[in-house]
Amino acid sequence: GRPSTGKTTLALNIALRNVVGGVSVLFVTAECSPESLSLRLLATLSRVSITSIMRGTVDDNASVRLAEAAKKFESLPLHLYDLGHDPKFDMALCNIVDHVRSNSVSLVVIDCLQLLSDSPFFGVVSELSLPKLMTLASWIANNTATSILMLSHVTMAPSRRADRVPLPSDIRGSH
Repeated sequence: GRPSTGKTTLALNIALRNVVGGVSVLFVTAECSPESLSLRLLATLSRVSITSIMRGTVDDNASVRLAEAAKKFESLPLHLYDLGHDPKFDMALCNIVDHVRSNSVSLVVIDCLQLLSDSPFFGVVSELSLPKLMTLASWIANNTATSILMLSHVTMAPSRRADRVPLPSDIRGSH
């Protein structure tokens, strides 16, 4: 999707729905810090506005809900993985596979595809890395009973076509 259209929010809500149901989720990110994602999830769990949390303007009722949500959040099978530590494509993919295996992960969310790269320019999806990532995602899904949700920025090209269906070449940075 286009930037700032709610891809991360949607993915976080999918992840949260799964972990609340007991499904182990690995959320892979390089766009947001794990702390920022945790805060967003805590706000959702507690039903307290993230703006109120950030400004420190929560009332007593909201404080109680935040405390209860924080306790619940600690026990959820959610694993946040910051790609910022692995600027090389192959290292990031090896670490994702390791997390899946060691934490019995059932769902992997990758936000955002552009930030996995085997090119020397971190953040650019090359013609080589996209097929490699798709192959790895298929392997993980087939060999570990893990579902994969990958988010990506796309160019405006789909909006110019009659069918509006995105193609792999529409992934921003794939050229």
